Amino acid sequence: MDRLIEAFEQVSSSEAHLVIAGTGPDETALRQQAAAHPRIHFLGFVNQSRMPICYRMLSVFALPSFSETWGLSVNEALACGTRCMVSDRVGCGPDLFRNPNLGAIVAWDRPAEWAPVLDTMLDHPHLEGESHDAFLKTYSYQAMLDALPKLWSE
Repeated sequence: MDRLIEAFEQVSSSEAHLVIAGTGPDETALRQQAAAHPRIHFLGFVNQSRMPICYRMLSVFALPSFSETWGLSVNEALACGTRCMVSDRVGCGPDLFRNPNLGAIVAWDRPAEWAPVLDTMLDHPHLEGESHDAFLKTYSYQAMLDALPKLWSE
């Protein structure tokens, strides 16, 4: 998150806000890093039942993790119609972002390159109908159930 805060400082939109949900051992240091930025907000713990509200209020969901086997929160954000930016250390990126309208993958170790990606995404924040519909259809319960017989026969 410290890198996301650094990248956010370079975002060109004066209307953009960075909202960080969750708690953890780095929270105090992150709050100190962001203390001088009136457009950076910490929500603290958010119950999972409330996360769809958070996802829908966002223009872009960012998951800049150092290590994330999949990143289910990306699926959740996409299901809520929010485009995503993930680091190249988040496992779901190559599978979910075959359609580049859904999101972008950035190099984890080059946060200076994140701000231009965020700027572009902020200019076109929400998933367009066809992209969102295709995502929902591809990852629906029915699509998963339909795929099981093929997987079992292999």
